[in-house]
Amino acid sequence: MDYISFETAMSLTGMGKSTLWRAIREGRVRHIVAKPASGHAKARIDLDSLLPFVTFPVEEEERAHILAADTGNAPSQLEVALMLLEADQTERARPWLIGAARGGLPDAMCHLGQCLVSGTGVALDLDAAKTWLRGAAERGHALAAALVAGLEE
Repeated sequence: MDYISFETAMSLTGMGKSTLWRAIREGRVRHIVAKPASGHAKARIDLDSLLPFVTFPVEEEERAHILAADTGNAPSQLEVALMLLEADQTERARPWLIGAARGGLPDAMCHLGQCLVSGTGVALDLDAAKTWLRGAAERGHALAAALVAGLEE
């Protein structure tokens, strides 16, 4: 079985913390309690039992990206963000885009900049948008360079 963090489970399903715990108590979602080296117990959610609650189709490739994104893999974080954006779950895509953008991925920076320009899933913030778009443009992202030029006219 593959397990993901509670936060990833909430992001994928749109469930709040209490709703997810209720699904666990009712036996609809399985979990384990892991004790990392820090000594603080953390709930980990069984991905297979969560899939019926995920708002987009999850095939093997998407599953692999979810598992990798949960560990902080920036390219997979971008893929999860794109899955959520495609499913019109823009607010839930934001943290994944931010993680991938902070990981230095120009595509993530450009997507995040576009969301900030349009206010899609985030508050409209032209200054932050320009920062992310410039970062992507500096890394050779052509669309980001064109968007920055358009914003600075």
